[in-house]
Amino acid sequence: MRTKPLLLASVLLNLIFAGWLMLVLGTRPGHPTPSPTIDTNPASAASITPQAAVPDAALHPAGASRVVPLDWRQVESPDYKQYIANLRTIGCPEKTIKEIIVADVNDLFSSRMASVTKTNQYQYWRKEPVSRSEEQERQLGGLYAQKREVLKDLGVHAPDFNDLLGEAFHGTMEARDLEIAFLPESKRQQIKEVIFQQAQQEVAAGNDVARSEPIEQQAQARIQSLLTTEEFKEYELRTSIDASQLREVLDPLAPTEQEFRVVFDSWRNLKAFGPATAEYREAQQSSETTLQQLLGPARFQLYLGGVKLLGYSK
Repeated sequence: MRTKPLLLASVLLNLIFAGWLMLVLGTRPGHPTPSPTIDTNPASAASITPQAAVPDAALHPAGASRVVPLDWRQVESPDYKQYIANLRTIGCPEKTIKEIIVADVNDLFSSRMASVTKTNQYQYWRKEPVSRSEEQERQLGGLYAQKREVLKDLGVHAPDFNDLLGEAFHGTMEARDLEIAFLPESKRQQIKEVIFQQAQQEVAAGNDVARSEPIEQQAQARIQSLLTTEEFKEYELRTSIDASQLREVLDPLAPTEQEFRVVFDSWRNLKAFGPATAEYREAQQSSETTLQQLLGPARFQLYLGGVKLLGYSK
């Protein structure tokens, strides 16, 4: 069972401190009276097995002269209902019990959802970099429904706005994770923090474009400062507006990854020159010659048509 150890450890430490204080004051702690377990349907609960079963252990003072140290392994149980009963036995607050169990069940189902799509490849050069089959969508929907039933059966279910958002935008969040999967874990976490802070600031800014644009620019500058030159280029190939527009233009061509990268570099190189200048026209002619050789005449004409539909020329 993948419990949040820090949360449970904090509860246990507080209980240990309380027992120590009672001992100092000359009061001998008695046996806590277990709260009744939740009366739910055993069949539905039996269908969910926590991820790492740990034997349940009875909690008894070893003697009147000392306080027995509590260990989270003594509290955990392979059965969620017994786990809740154990937490109540040691005096864990109901709010904390809910937080522990909900977090654990979320972890359990997150791993099951990830296993449904683990064979999917992330192809950043495609219009839809992550595509899920109808069967995968059906399985994911079923897992969300199962999770709600498990939490309801355990008596800790309450509709949560963040959870509903997670269900609605699971695909989007999965894609965001895959966009930065090429980076080391430490950098992935830093970028997620920057993106989260950017989202908070943009919500506060509302529809004020004058405030939103600087927020996005600052976030991009922070991300660039966290990455090497090569890492930032890879990041932009996956997340930039240019990359998004290029995926639209090249979609009818079914491009290879290498073709996407060459065209992306061509677009970025043209940005180094001011529009309508002699240098820009020369770079554009050179770019079109290169792309025609790369794509072939027929596909190059499709490319030009896509650029025209986009509303501007490259």
